[in-house]
Amino acid sequence: MDVQEKLARLEAAVAKLEEGLVMARSDGMSNGSRSQGTEDGTEDEFSGTPAGGDRRSAACKACILLASLSLMSIVAVVLLVVSSGDAVLGTAAPREYLKGATKHLVWPEDITTDKLQFATIAGISDEFVLRASNCTHFAFLAAILSTVTSSAVATFMPKYLPADFNEKGTLSNVSQRIETAWGRMFTVTLFTAAICLMFSNYTFWVYRPWSPMLDLRKNPIVKSNLAPALERSFRSYWAVVPNIGFMIAAAVPSFSVNRDLECVLTAVHNVAAPVSMAFAVVMETVQLSYGENAFASFFSSEPATPIYGPLDNFQRLRVVLCTYAWIAGIIFLSIQVYLGLKTVLGLKIPTSYGLALTSFYCEVIGMCLAFALPLVASYEATQDFFDRGSPMEAAEVIMKFMREHHGAPHGP
Repeated sequence: MDVQEKLARLEAAVAKLEEGLVMARSDGMSNGSRSQGTEDGTEDEFSGTPAGGDRRSAACKACILLASLSLMSIVAVVLLVVSSGDAVLGTAAPREYLKGATKHLVWPEDITTDKLQFATIAGISDEFVLRASNCTHFAFLAAILSTVTSSAVATFMPKYLPADFNEKGTLSNVSQRIETAWGRMFTVTLFTAAICLMFSNYTFWVYRPWSPMLDLRKNPIVKSNLAPALERSFRSYWAVVPNIGFMIAAAVPSFSVNRDLECVLTAVHNVAAPVSMAFAVVMETVQLSYGENAFASFFSSEPATPIYGPLDNFQRLRVVLCTYAWIAGIIFLSIQVYLGLKTVLGLKIPTSYGLALTSFYCEVIGMCLAFALPLVASYEATQDFFDRGSPMEAAEVIMKFMREHHGAPHGP
């Protein structure tokens, strides 16, 4: 190919390029005129929509929103007026009713002021017992849910486990990433379980007072909220410290690989999780051993304490669960110490998936048992609640006890 032929082809390519640029400019001008026509109120020839459609649509949406807010405001005003009217009418109607009722009311002679006061206190106490019992139920269920998905991953889907699971073998190691389903379930449900227990104040309402500190002259109705200051202090710590630890362990993850300051999160989690578990189980042991003498009297039908009498089945079940919690905790701690020789000290020791899975399930079982102990204690408390009957009947029992031991209470 000679030079002239190459120049001819180059000129032809340049001509085609210039032609394309001209056509692009003309298309741009036509589009600009078309959009200008749309803004001027003409109809769009391609879309077939009327000009200014976007503006009209926005105006319609604004009108609909304004109408909805106006309707809600009217409804709110009407409800406020109606409720105010009911309140005004309600302040007068009961008084008129009472005026008519008191004409035919015969006040029972056996209902004294003291009896009403005791019945009121008994009713309030029963409400706190029921609330604490319900919270222990939901806390136990939430604690179970916090471990189910992670247990399924650790057992049936090991491909999703962290790379260092064989060196860690913990529930928090499996659930460290909140973006996973099992990580989110662990965080939310364990946090919920701890909140339920802490705000229920269950340590005062579902457990018996410690027998060695119980003085019937100062605590005649045998309630933990009337116990000595030292015991109430321990119960307050018992209700708060482990549950705050569980909340921190749920919200603060322990990462396999720490970036920047993530090592702080891992350190906080590694302190909060075992301390909260240990504190809860230790206090359960103190309650059973020191407070109720349940370990020493487990196989005996004789009275465990002079006041509480022989152990019941709920106390024995709590002894069994507490013992299993200690066994699971000791096995978990032993395996963690062994695995720590490699992760902390750098020693070359053999690890395996089976050993890590054993450690994992010991932690899961120990945590579930820690939440099961308050649940069993709540069954005992609610059984007493149903056995007592109504608050008025409970007041009669209290007054009878006081008459037998301290003389009759005074009342009109």
